[in-house]
Amino acid sequence: MSGVETVAVAADLHNVATIGLDLGGTKLAAGLVRNGKVLRRLETPTPLHLGPLLDTIESMVSDLQGSEQLAIGLGVPGPVVNGETTFFSNLQGLNDSKIEQVLAQRLGRPVAFENDANLAALAESRYGSARGTQHSVYLTWSTGIGCGLILNGEIFSGRTGMAGEVGHTRMGFSGTMDGSGTLGTLEAQACGAALARDASFVYGQPTSVPAIFEKMAGGDERATDLIRNAAAYLGRFLHNLQLLLDPEVVVLGGGLMTQASLLLPMIETERRRTRALHDFTPLRLSHLGPDAGIVGAAEFACQGDHQVRGR
Repeated sequence: MSGVETVAVAADLHNVATIGLDLGGTKLAAGLVRNGKVLRRLETPTPLHLGPLLDTIESMVSDLQGSEQLAIGLGVPGPVVNGETTFFSNLQGLNDSKIEQVLAQRLGRPVAFENDANLAALAESRYGSARGTQHSVYLTWSTGIGCGLILNGEIFSGRTGMAGEVGHTRMGFSGTMDGSGTLGTLEAQACGAALARDASFVYGQPTSVPAIFEKMAGGDERATDLIRNAAAYLGRFLHNLQLLLDPEVVVLGGGLMTQASLLLPMIETERRRTRALHDFTPLRLSHLGPDAGIVGAAEFACQGDHQVRGR
């Protein structure tokens, strides 16, 4: 069969292992998960085209599950709008591919799928830095910028699924365009890809994000300015986020937050540059780290009454 179907999942599925897939702009990760614990993990660079990507995922799933047929959850790096993927800012070779449909057909079973930041937010709320709260936000700062919202203990994705797509939030009336073609967005100004783009222009040669931090550590003022500018955008966004939602906690994750000791003071300087707020939402680093997406995808596969792609 094809299309969307509602699948009732057994209540005790948390007690058996499930597979979580985390499709990122640069890395594809898969894990065998039980009760929020990653029992085994695989990772590889993300294939940029659908055919090689499907081959890689099929191989990973086969390796993780052995002879069993386990439930599968998939986190995708873009919005899930009205139950379907649409565009991926940092994986444009997959735009309009309906990967959730063709993957289910390839694997011969339903695949529960959701935005990757939403799934990381779910994982942190159940097993990580937001555990014990009802209203939390997970912000990932990596190749792109994503956000997952947990309201009343559940994922909130809005009317169509676009809630949390904060990378496309317009932060000004000028600047470069992001992958969606929108001018002056948070992602276009501050994501990892934007940092590398701006640094490559400044230094006149391709410059990676790790190289920028190395230059900053060596006292390079141009590198420091690039990073401070990106962190300031994050700080302004977090200020606006509190005024909009006032969550109990904001969890920060993603590849750039491995440099949290350098970035957090810069973020906080900008976030607190206000008289409108006096009690600031706590910022916490992700407890689950790079496993948040995997754990969230596996957790989502355990939940009943969500939409999945059938065969």
